[in-house]
Amino acid sequence: LQLGGAAVIGSVPGQGTNVELWLPQAGRQDSGEAPRAHGAPRAPQRGTVLLVDDEDVVRLTTAYMLAGLGYDVIEAASAAEALELVARGLVPSVLVTDHLMPGMSGTDLAHALRRDHPALKVLIISGYADANGIAPDLPRLTKPFRNAELGASLDALG
Repeated sequence: LQLGGAAVIGSVPGQGTNVELWLPQAGRQDSGEAPRAHGAPRAPQRGTVLLVDDEDVVRLTTAYMLAGLGYDVIEAASAAEALELVARGLVPSVLVTDHLMPGMSGTDLAHALRRDHPALKVLIISGYADANGIAPDLPRLTKPFRNAELGASLDALG
């Protein structure tokens, strides 16, 4: 991904998961353009997303999607790490967080951050369609999801 490639992951219930890795051709001439974060295509800047997920592969893939949608992405592997980033001055425009994580749930993280940042937009992502404990007032997106579904969920936040 750092070399200008891409990772495309698709999943269909009952059929399986397809993972595609796209790598640049060997000997490719440098175009002179600045390197892109995670090899993501350039898009208009839409704000800063604090992305929290304890699964490295999910976090990396979601970060790639968010960058492709035009967001500046700050990653955290836990709610505690996210809280520390905000305590040090990070002011994200959107929180995209996994729900079930060790230590603190995504719902609890969202409520904690909204105490000091009430305008913070929140999207909870979960691998469980009926995840108990997700506050009904928080928008959610079920894993696995496609780039278009992520974009539509973020657009719906306003």
